[in-house]
Amino acid sequence: MIRRFLFLTLLIFTGATQLKAQLGYNHPELDWFTIETQHFHIHYHHGAERTAREVAAIAEDIYRPVTEFYDWSPDGTIHFIIRDHDDNSNGAAFYYDNKVEIWAPQMTFVLRGTHSWLKNVVTHEFSHMISLGAARKLTRKIPAAYFQWINYEPEKRDDVLYGYPNQLASYALPMTIAPMWLAEGMAQFMAPGMDYDRWDSHRDMLIRTAVISNDLHSYAEMGVFGKNSIGNERTYNAGYALTRYIAFKWGPESLQELTQHMRKPLSFTIDGSIKAVTGFNGSELYDQWQAHLAQYYQQRLATISDHQSRGEIIIAQGIGNIAPTWSKDDQLVYCGSDRSDYLTLTSLKLYDFQSKKSRVLKSGVNSQLAWSPDGKFVLYARDRQDKHQSKYNDLHILSVADKHEKRLTSGLRAIDADWSADGEWIICVVQKDGTQNLLLLDRSGAQQRQLTQFQNGEALYSPRFSPDGAGVVFSKSREHGRDLCLLELSSGAITPVIVDQGDARDAAYSPDGKRIYFSWDRTGIFNIYSVSVDGSDLTLWTNVIGGAFMPSLSRQGKLAFSLFESEGYKIAVIDQPQPVPPESAEYIPAVDQAPELVDDFAPLQNIAQNNPAEDDDQPAAKPSRPYEITYGQFSFLPRVMVDSMRVKLGSYFYAADILDQFTVLGGAAMNAVRDLDVFTLFEYRKLPPTLFFEFYYFTRNVRRNIAVIEDYPTQVPIDVHFRIVEGDLGAYYDFSENLKMRGSFAHSRYTSDIGDFYFEPQRVQFQSPANTYYIGNHARLEWDYKQVAPTINSGINPSSGRKINLKVAHEWNKFFVGYSTEDENILPQKEYTLYNVNRIELDWNEFIGMPWSRKHALHMLFRGGYLDRPVDSFFNFFAGGMPGLRGYPYYAIEGRKLMLGRFTYRFPVFANWQKKLFHLTTNKLFLSTFFEIGNAFDQDKVDLSQFKRCAGAGVRMQLFSFYGFPTACAFDAAYSLDDVVNGPNHYGQEWRYYFTLLFDFIE
Repeated sequence: MIRRFLFLTLLIFTGATQLKAQLGYNHPELDWFTIETQHFHIHYHHGAERTAREVAAIAEDIYRPVTEFYDWSPDGTIHFIIRDHDDNSNGAAFYYDNKVEIWAPQMTFVLRGTHSWLKNVVTHEFSHMISLGAARKLTRKIPAAYFQWINYEPEKRDDVLYGYPNQLASYALPMTIAPMWLAEGMAQFMAPGMDYDRWDSHRDMLIRTAVISNDLHSYAEMGVFGKNSIGNERTYNAGYALTRYIAFKWGPESLQELTQHMRKPLSFTIDGSIKAVTGFNGSELYDQWQAHLAQYYQQRLATISDHQSRGEIIIAQGIGNIAPTWSKDDQLVYCGSDRSDYLTLTSLKLYDFQSKKSRVLKSGVNSQLAWSPDGKFVLYARDRQDKHQSKYNDLHILSVADKHEKRLTSGLRAIDADWSADGEWIICVVQKDGTQNLLLLDRSGAQQRQLTQFQNGEALYSPRFSPDGAGVVFSKSREHGRDLCLLELSSGAITPVIVDQGDARDAAYSPDGKRIYFSWDRTGIFNIYSVSVDGSDLTLWTNVIGGAFMPSLSRQGKLAFSLFESEGYKIAVIDQPQPVPPESAEYIPAVDQAPELVDDFAPLQNIAQNNPAEDDDQPAAKPSRPYEITYGQFSFLPRVMVDSMRVKLGSYFYAADILDQFTVLGGAAMNAVRDLDVFTLFEYRKLPPTLFFEFYYFTRNVRRNIAVIEDYPTQVPIDVHFRIVEGDLGAYYDFSENLKMRGSFAHSRYTSDIGDFYFEPQRVQFQSPANTYYIGNHARLEWDYKQVAPTINSGINPSSGRKINLKVAHEWNKFFVGYSTEDENILPQKEYTLYNVNRIELDWNEFIGMPWSRKHALHMLFRGGYLDRPVDSFFNFFAGGMPGLRGYPYYAIEGRKLMLGRFTYRFPVFANWQKKLFHLTTNKLFLSTFFEIGNAFDQDKVDLSQFKRCAGAGVRMQLFSFYGFPTACAFDAAYSLDDVVNGPNHYGQEWRYYFTLLFDFIE
């Protein structure tokens, strides 16, 4: 029964592992190298050296201004890990590990403006490291402490010490506490005088649309994430705006003062720190800032509000409708999703103007689109997994008639494709080592020619052929923003059209080839413009409050574009576009109203005027060398656990090398009677499968009264020591994001040891040998399949998809039955019964959203088990308790075969209600009702009349603790409808209750 202990140990440890990176595939094919600088080690794999060297230079440039600004320096070398083995653009700061991960590909997220990618992301993540380090309460060797609770059912078997758990709690007290708005705000603010991030037009658009629609995040909502893509990005941007507001009004040094107050031991929210620095509590500060923004945007939009031109919205449902594209016969395709909470989870759709409905052509497409000249095919990019499990973007062609998809390239890392007017050529953007170039290929993908030869981290976007096939229009990044350029295919000459003037993007030719339509933030708001191919005759076609992007002009002159409003991106069409007078689109300057939203405001210039890059004393980076195993520190997470009403003290620990090729996780805890829990997990990740070794050691000490002599009335109190030991050796492998397999061999020993005692009636000192009553060897294969549609509610109430877990094991079990007494001259020998059995277990979870609301869902669980031969009841399946029929105790229903089903209907009381209470922020509250039916039995025939039934209700509440720690609270009450007799025990017709407080919910 050690699996019960292992389940509990790992379940309550889940929160501690949240502090580690989410480890992906192992990628043993990569060779790693290291560049050493004065303050950093830059680790990169082959193919990413250019990015690594640029990161090394940027990191040294920013080290002094950021550390001086917060008056805090790290306690060791900071390690940057540079990755380019997936088409992913991101960064992550692991501030307790002195480690930052940077992905080399250029950022292309539709909600972000364009800035120098590496300068921006490196400085952002390093600012996280320093600002959060400055706010840390203890050494980084102690990231958090844990308070835990386990209690058990009173009913149990005679051969076990406790019943099955019915109460589980694990709650973390982190040593760094910062609301998300401030953590992200400080990272974007960076340090005074640094120009690697700005208050750009995208940030302004997100906050502007929220303010004018009275949808600005509340003070509590800004403190946490847990929203859809728009909501999370608004938290990010509102944090930047409020941080700049504080820095302008109370001086940049106020941010350093905030971190100093946050590191105080009893500072569990930001409110006291804000009060100490500004003189206002958090809510008062927020109210001032909100009123300030409302006045600012009301003044700036005074002209635009009275002269809007945004066309007719034809697709309003969903938050991510982008890339509308006309065919020659005026069909319109776009990427969108009616119900997705995330902008990147869209499908290729075709809009029918007669029915005004859309149909899905291909799911999983989030890309620039292009029609074939005959209107029969659509060209797009989407990611595919290669043999090393890297996910790279490749080009695909889809037949609109039969939805057949053809993959055009393999491993090309291509995006933003377009088709030439004659249908013979395709142009796209390809990337390698953080640099993008234009590539021309024929319709089959066999012939390829690189059109540009950029090598220094340049970013290119959205190339489109001219109708005559002679040229290409595209956008090219600069330090901040994008330029619009023309490429002549015959000569390779690049001619600028819009240069050094904001952000010009999403260009496309008019069908006659005379004009170029594009999106531009010339006024501070993105609108649709057009210009003659020679750069003259600039014309404005929209005048919106949000933003207009991705224009496409039909042969009939209809203008389709993606319109951003408060709720997200919609598809709009103007049937007969009319030029908008520029004076009607004036986004009125109001520097005096919000000087903090102007990038050259004075306080930013008072500190860090010197450019550290010009410091001649800065040591040069050393030549690169092959990566050598570099171990990080051991981190400890102290814990206080109440286990069966006894206090245990202990700690978790973890450590890894910088690349997470070797990891160790473990923990130990002991109570006053020396009950000891110890576990350690080692992983080796330098091969395609991850190799692991797990070790578990548990002891329990009890005092029991036993009868020394049969039928003798006097019982003797004795101490009994139980010891459970298991070692697991094996490997696991992720075939895909959805399917994982694990194989292992486990050896287990359960031992009891009766302490020496004195029997007064016979005046005898008894000595008892230790008795190993169970020896087990198991070979196990486990398959885990998970495909659950990600939504903001999928953690608390999944509404689409399934989870399947299948375990197949062969067990060689030896179970103690007594001592041999055949020869009185020989010491009694232990006798074991062999139980060599095959065990099969299946858990199948199906999630179905309701037609009237995806927030309402039906969860159907089937759990089955099978042992292929008779065994002692010690090895049986048990059908009650928390994992089974919850109206009965865990051990009440047992047998060699298990079949049970659970049907749960769950619905929201509130699905996004973020309110702050002390250090807690509420998020979601769901109620449920459920019905359970099942049985555990030995018979070969399934007798449904013997199945037991339960019904009940439950409540789940999802919160955030200390702004960043997920907290999942659940309570279930189950009533047993049928009677159960197990030996002398009778169960049924009673309520039973279950409670969990963990980091996630138990299905």
